[in-house]
Amino acid sequence: MHIAYTRYGSTRLSCAACVLASERDLMASASCAGNAALFGTLVDLEARSTFSFQPGQWLPDVVFTADTGSERPETMVFLPLFQKAR
Repeated sequence: MHIAYTRYGSTRLSCAACVLASERDLMASASCAGNAALFGTLVDLEARSTFSFQPGQWLPDVVFTADTGSERPETMVFLPLFQKAR
């Protein structure tokens, strides 16, 4: 079985940041350190464009709580990118 299911608890296998993904699957993908640069780029793009990744769903609201329930998970190494964009 794919690591996305076994380690990160995804309910479906798709692109790391799929616009059709559920909040749970985005959180699972964001908790993977290998996806940090991608999510950092997308968070930066959201901040600069003022358009959300999904209707009514901003990525920082999802990825900063990824699997930890905290506002600053240790796996989110792109936090400085988001702060810089503000």
